[in-house]
Amino acid sequence: MKDPDALTSDGADQPPKRLVRTTVLGIVCLVWFALSLCSIVMQVLQLTVLAEFQAQANRRLRQQMEAAQARAQAAVDAEVTALEQQQTEAEAANDAAAVAQLDAAIDRVRNRPLPPQNLQMLGMLKVQEMMESPKWKVWQLIGSAVGFVSTVLLGISGVGLLLRRRWGRTLGIGAAGVMLASAAIGMVTIPMLLNETGGLRGMFSNPMVITMGAAMCAGFGCGVGLPALMLVMLMSRAVREEFAAFAAFRGD
Repeated sequence: MKDPDALTSDGADQPPKRLVRTTVLGIVCLVWFALSLCSIVMQVLQLTVLAEFQAQANRRLRQQMEAAQARAQAAVDAEVTALEQQQTEAEAANDAAAVAQLDAAIDRVRNRPLPPQNLQMLGMLKVQEMMESPKWKVWQLIGSAVGFVSTVLLGISGVGLLLRRRWGRTLGIGAAGVMLASAAIGMVTIPMLLNETGGLRGMFSNPMVITMGAAMCAGFGCGVGLPALMLVMLMSRAVREEFAAFAAFRGD
């Protein structure tokens, strides 16, 4: 077996050319490995150490929501009472047109949507209800386990890619496949869990749910786009030939 570092003095036994894309991809894998580890640690902390703090925050949010709803309802009741009084006076004056207009105004007030701040808190409550559900916790545990596996594969793959080892390319393809499958399942599972709490109802008028949807789309873009690009690069002819050349050079 040839030692890649043991080159002859006249350079007759030169190693194959290293592709820049493979080096960049190896570095990206190692950086991604570090960031994924941080994400997994945060998920574990959220399920354990931070669970009680999250529950306390949720209770305060519910209290604020109930108080805001009470204030909004009191304002509606006061406005309806004033309109009903005007309607009574219009009826006493036999003003049918005014009675009809006031009746329509009362309906509009009663059917008025929640103020923006109430709507935002409602969206936050729906998201928190989803995160407190047993199904979400199970999904987090499964996601953390799958994420840990793909993260380990990614880190080892990054080292293998920088060393131009065949197992690095193989593990990179496997890690990309696991991440693509995980992202696809997550894009189906998370909306289903959110919908169970009613969080998707009226989502186009709910700032909190819109924000979460945008974050999900961004996460989907990173969780699918980057592994897909990694898969395409590792499966490309140039990279395959590069790793085959290094394997032949080492005598693997």
